[in-house]
Amino acid sequence: MILQNYVKENNIPWRQIFDQGAGEDSLVQQYGIGDIPEMWLIDREGRLITHKARGTDLERLVAAAVKAQP
Repeated sequence: MILQNYVKENNIPWRQIFDQGAGEDSLVQQYGIGDIPEMWLIDREGRLITHKARGTDLERLVAAAVKAQP
């Protein structure tokens, strides 16, 4: 199943980016991605909050980001 179909069928509202990770121009190389899927938490202004948080740390950061929104 291609990503676009999966996203549509599962009503995933957030942006999905797919990169096969080959070559020096890949997003994997450019951003030092080590985990798949890579979890990036970005605020409404487009600023990166974190790309390392997992589990309870991620939950705490999401809650704080949502609370900080007007």
